[in-house]
Formats: sequence, C-alpha cells, structure tokens
Amino acid sequence: MKNDYLLPGIATILLAVIFPALMIYEILDFGDDNWKSLLVGGGDWGFEDAIFLVMGLLVVFVFYNFKKILNEQLNFKSLDVLLWVLIGLSVLFHIVFLGLEAIISVTDFKNSDGLGIAFGGVTLSTLVAFGVVDIIIGIIILTNHEKLPTILKALGVISIIQGVFEVSIILFFLVIISFPIYMLILAVFFLRKPETIEVV
Repeated sequence: MKNDYLLPGIATILLAVIFPALMIYEILDFGDDNWKSLLVGGGDWGFEDAIFLVMGLLVVFVFYNFKKILNEQLNFKSLDVLLWVLIGLSVLFHIVFLGLEAIISVTDFKNSDGLGIAFGGVTLSTLVAFGVVDIIIGIIILTNHEKLPTILKALGVISIIQGVFEVSIILFFLVIISFPIYMLILAVFFLRKPETIEVV
C-alpha cells in the first residue's frame, strides 16, 4: 500500500541528522570574537547558510504534514493551531536570522552592537516561545492519549522535555539530543502504514 507520508518521513530523518550536525559544527566553530560568530558565515552567504535554510524549509514541511496526518488519519485537530504557531515561529526565526546576515553582508555594520542585541533578543524570545508551545503540545498529546497511537505518547513526553530545555535557555544545548529523538519518533509515525496504527 502506498504511503502518502513517505516524503515527510524522510524529511524528519534528515532533520534528525542535520540539526545536531549543524549545532555541533557551530559550537566547535564558535570563537572568542563576539556575537558575530553566531551569524553563519559572518555575513558572507555560504554552505552553512544553505543548510540552515534547507533545515527551516524541512521544519515547515514536517510540521505541516504532522498536522495533516493527524487530521486525515486520526481526525485529531487539537494541535492544529499550535502546529501553525510552530511553523510561523520557524519562518520568523529564519527570516530574521538570514535578514540580519544580509544586512551585514551589504553594510559596514559588522561591528554594530545593535545587531548583536537584536539577534540575541530575537533568538532568546523565539527559543522561549518554541519551548512553551512544545510543552503545551506534549500536554495535549498526553491528555488525549486514549485517542492517539502509542507512538505519539512517546512524542508527547519528548515534546515536554524538549520544551523545558528550551524555556530554561541554559539547558538548550540538550536539545541537540531531544530534537533528533523527537524527529525519529515522528518519522516512525509518518512511515507506519495507516492500518498498522494502534489506537488505544
């Protein structure tokens, strides 16, 4: 039987690999210069920027299809608004991040503390927002566990844990572990045949 969610499943697996790889690269590449080292490529469009953009597109694709599969296969719509919020936050973060880099690449603002403050503020605000949404998603999934497949219960637990990491900010580095697990669980959900989904 054809799996309509093969591509979303593959996309989640790619995210499970790309996200930690990019984070590890950025951590190792982070120097003592200043906040500018956080801006991928330091203002010059490069390979890391392309990967970052691809990752953003994959996130949008994955969460849109997560909403879609919940609607189509389980008639579960309680997460619709929250998943749209996650998509919106991802788009906003990538637009701001790449926008700041574009500004740096065409101006002499590379030494501007203002850009550093703007980038830091947007990053922290978005991170906390992601965390709050992840926690709420996890709570909703666990609250409705009787209507959902067992695999989504695991996703709900990981979502709450990841949300706590994000909201705390100081524990954000642990997302390098939780996010790949989250994506791999979601990949299993996408790639399972509809008739094998066990609703308990």
